[in-house]
Amino acid sequence: MRYHFAGFVFDADNLSLTGPQGEHTLRPMSARVLQSLLDGAPNLMRHDELIDQVWGNQAVTPGVLTHSIREIRNALGDVPQQPRFIETRHRLGYRFIAPVRMETRSRQTGPLPESVTASNATPEAQPESSEPHEAPPTNLPATPTTPSPRRWWWAVLPLLLLAGALLWIRSQPFAPETTGTGPAIADVGQPHEPEARHWYQQGLAALHAGDPGQAREWLERSRAREPEAVATLSALARAAAQSGAITRARAWMAAAEHAASTLPRVEQLRIAAYSAALDYRWDDAVTHLTAVSQLDPGDAETALHLFDAQLAQGRLREAAATLETVAAQPLPVLDEWRVAMAQARLAEARGDHPARLEAAVAAQALARTHAQRLQSRLQQAGAQLLLGHPDETRLLLADMPEAGDGQAPDIHALRAEKLRAILLREEGDYAAAQTRLEHAATAAKALGQDEMAARAQRQAAFVQIQAGQAEQAVARLQSLIEALEAQGNIRELANARDVLALALQHSGDMPAALLASEAALAAYVQAGDRLGEASARNQLGMLYGRTGRDDESREQFELALRLFESAGERRGAALAQSNLAIVDGRAGRREAARERNQAALAAFRELASWPDVARLQFNLAVQDRGSGRLPEARARFAEALEAFERIGSTDHTRQARASLAELLLAQARLGEAAQSLESDPDPHAGSPQPRAALLTAHGRLAALRGDIESAQSAFRSARELREAAGLPDWVRMSELDLAELAARAGQLARAEQAARQLRRDMTEAGDAHAAIQAGLLLAAVLERQREGAAASRLLEQLEAELIAHPDAMASLRLDLLRVMLRERGRTELATQVAAAARAIGYELLALRADLLAGGDAGRQALEVLERQGIGTEGVPPLLLY
Repeated sequence: MRYHFAGFVFDADNLSLTGPQGEHTLRPMSARVLQSLLDGAPNLMRHDELIDQVWGNQAVTPGVLTHSIREIRNALGDVPQQPRFIETRHRLGYRFIAPVRMETRSRQTGPLPESVTASNATPEAQPESSEPHEAPPTNLPATPTTPSPRRWWWAVLPLLLLAGALLWIRSQPFAPETTGTGPAIADVGQPHEPEARHWYQQGLAALHAGDPGQAREWLERSRAREPEAVATLSALARAAAQSGAITRARAWMAAAEHAASTLPRVEQLRIAAYSAALDYRWDDAVTHLTAVSQLDPGDAETALHLFDAQLAQGRLREAAATLETVAAQPLPVLDEWRVAMAQARLAEARGDHPARLEAAVAAQALARTHAQRLQSRLQQAGAQLLLGHPDETRLLLADMPEAGDGQAPDIHALRAEKLRAILLREEGDYAAAQTRLEHAATAAKALGQDEMAARAQRQAAFVQIQAGQAEQAVARLQSLIEALEAQGNIRELANARDVLALALQHSGDMPAALLASEAALAAYVQAGDRLGEASARNQLGMLYGRTGRDDESREQFELALRLFESAGERRGAALAQSNLAIVDGRAGRREAARERNQAALAAFRELASWPDVARLQFNLAVQDRGSGRLPEARARFAEALEAFERIGSTDHTRQARASLAELLLAQARLGEAAQSLESDPDPHAGSPQPRAALLTAHGRLAALRGDIESAQSAFRSARELREAAGLPDWVRMSELDLAELAARAGQLARAEQAARQLRRDMTEAGDAHAAIQAGLLLAAVLERQREGAAASRLLEQLEAELIAHPDAMASLRLDLLRVMLRERGRTELATQVAAAARAIGYELLALRADLLAGGDAGRQALEVLERQGIGTEGVPPLLLY
């Protein structure tokens, strides 16, 4: 089949394209995209249709289609803004709009009737859409985490998967916000009439002060006097965008573009660049701004706008190169304060908080106005917070006004208020954090800063999630999402959906959480935000991991890693590495997991990202414990605990304290474990899961001491917290603790029934390690019920599962159960198990094995256990820690 159009011939059999200038080489996939467009002409071909037709069952991202369309356009000499061949339909797909004549080998067909040619079939061609930006090559499907200042989440939400309580490390929507240089306003085309010009200048002053509501009032008055003043129209667009009303901003920019037809070419390019940015067409914005810079190489202002566009797109290396060009400009053209602030924002996007702090300090020294000094200090405060220095953060915020304190609202006060809320949240004072955020939202609304108000509402919802109020957070976010959809604010919509996914997960609705996460990812792609896409894939990977879909989880983390690496964002890459380590660990690839974690740890240390170092040390401690490296695990837990205490992160401190206490219990060091648990200042404050972890550790300490009633009370309280927080996998772990207590109390039938059901549920949920623990309890109960054959068969099955999912303690407990089932040679085997357990530090298991060995070893073990206050009644192997 051959296709003829406008002097070109496309041979579908050979996938070749020939034009007036000769043959054009296309990659095979791009040639097939062209064939699909030609076959479908003049109809619209949607993105998913083209991907299905060309790539079939291969899992690819929309970026590969975007790349192919660009390649075809280059070959045809087509321009997206004035297409002759391929028309982009905004957010829908593409159409081939030139008349096409098809020719087969057997006969030649005539031209298509005019009534069906693409050039007559549609209204005026639309401008290039905000296509997903080309991503690195990937095998991931295109599934449906803001500019960098809003993306990096300081505290990880403890999405805890294993009994070892591994922490998925994620970025969070709760960091300080900073602004760039803002959209360009035309240098010419300003109003001429004196009063209109005065109102216009008043509007600009309000914009620079961060008051878009007041700015709109002045600018509307100016426009009423001179309706066609281009500068006024573009300033109105900027005011609308600053408040988050993107749809309204686009309408103002369309009017400005229409009125700018008589302006010089350079001014038209500036306006076109801002219009493209409002449509999230970052490539077009960069192209236009680059053209302006070439026409006027000394225009530092335009270069800073170019930097903003590259930063918003997540192209950090290109942004750095642009900033170097700006910094080379001579004085007085160069605004050194703005360059220093841009350097701080670039460092923030890279996750390099020491560099961010250094640039912000330099900016403060260069500040000439009070507003510039406040912005510089806010950048310093944000950097100190992310470096894990809460006291330094408070000091920087100390003399800044507070939202709701009776003063007129101020944009800097709002940003300071949200930083204060972070500090309160990390201290576990969720009510105070939420109050501050709601004050900030109200004050932002009064300023006309609807986008800032939306961020405060979103962050208040995140606080509600941590406080165990997931359903209230869902309601808040759903209302917020409706408002953002009306505003056309795709980036904030992506952020809100990302947090909604967390809220739905914690309310127990995992299918809805996955849908929300996929929708957030689609919105980031639509906005052309590569770093947002990477963060969203990190989030989606965690959700897949939570539901046992480890292969899909790995794919998402790997793509996030590629995106972060391609952008030069080292902290994000380290986050993805640490999450891939969790997936490797779950799959039994312990050495691969350790290598990934060590690489991530080195990156975090180099970036001085101490909160991340603490979280990763916690994860490494869990892995060391599972591998039987108890001394290393204890040292890592202690380091993580100390770091979390220093940072002031209440929830993570509690989680680390609980994990360290349980390790001490496994080492038969009950006194030290009790001391660690009792040092918690307020066990009733904080998030549900860390509180439940602490209660569980208290319960296990009580069970070891033979206080079954106290243990049962603690386990039930932990279960209630987990149920209320919508954590079904952790509810099952609490049920397993209660089943063990039932066995210790001699309620074997009840314990058997519970263990069987929990093993089935845990297996269905994809939680292999938990299912093994339930199996070990069931085997022990069967042995006590004198069903040795059934217990032996179950142990064979569990041994195979442990090969796929190794765990040192579980293996020792299985060996201990084999000792109990042996009639001959029990003493020798029990002695071997005791030696193996003692060699790696599991002293409590070693003492249990000594009891089974009997003789002098048994008597000595009994004395040690009694001296430690450890009860010896019940089934010896029933130890879930």
